[in-house]
Formats: sequence, C-alpha cells, structure tokens
Amino acid sequence: MSRDPIVDEVRRARESEAAKHRFDVKAILSAAKKRQRRSGRRVVSFVQEAQKLNARRTGSGIAATGSAPGGGQVELTRRRSLALPAASRRSSD
Repeated sequence: MSRDPIVDEVRRARESEAAKHRFDVKAILSAAKKRQRRSGRRVVSFVQEAQKLNARRTGSGIAATGSAPGGGQVELTRRRSLALPAASRRSSD
C-alpha cells in the first residue's frame, strides 16, 4: 500500500503537538481551546444545542437523542473526561 504524503504530514503534526504537551490529553485539549478563542472564529457546539433541546423536553439538559440527516440515530451526551484506549496511551519511560 502506498503512503499518502498528506496523511503523513498530518500524523507528524499531530505527534508533534501531542509531544509538546507530554501526550497529556487534557493539556492538548486545553491548548486547542485557547487557540480557538484566540482565532476569533465562531466555534459551534452541538452538545450545547442538544442540552438546550433536552432541557426543553425533560428539564435536565444532560443528554438528547434524535435522528440525523439520512435517517441515522444520534445520541449526544455531556462527558466529564476523555480517556484513550489502553493501546493508545503512551508510557512515560
């Protein structure tokens, strides 16, 4: 299978960014959110929209389910942490 130079470039950039933050997911996400705020561009959160929709339906604002374009089902939930599968974690050795 031939290698795609664009995919290789994206992977190098991802690896470099992760290394800057010692592969700490929370630090990577925090840095990404800071970049988003500094960019001045509007950032859309579908989770917030789902919470608003659910709050109107149930009063809880935690989760919403519905149908997606094309007839697929969607379930959005608010999560407090992001965990990587064990195979994706880096050791600190």
